[in-house]
Amino acid sequence: MDNGLPYQAEQEFLFVVATTALPSQGFPLNATSTRIMNSRCIAGYTRLIGYVITDQAGNVFVDQSVDGVTYDIVDTTPIVGGTALPINQILYGKVCRVRIQNTAGVAQSYFRGNLVARPL
Repeated sequence: MDNGLPYQAEQEFLFVVATTALPSQGFPLNATSTRIMNSRCIAGYTRLIGYVITDQAGNVFVDQSVDGVTYDIVDTTPIVGGTALPINQILYGKVCRVRIQNTAGVAQSYFRGNLVARPL
């Protein structure tokens, strides 16, 4: 559909983890630990979609900021171990980051996820 805006392909956003262990990006997480993904500019994007799955319970936080300094938690979703968690979050700020938290008393044996920013 032509909305008068220049075409903008989907951008790989924040992280893509498709292996059972990616220590360079901090996954899988140790017991009761949190990984903060790099902040990304979200100007021109309206949705963050994708999934995360791990074998341990935890939380996914989507934080957004209008100035890149002060972040507001706009979504917190609990992860049920062994169940894929779909993410579909409206983007409104200028900057977004995702935090993954392992709330279990044991380390994750795997973590996989894929998040994509959708353009206007």
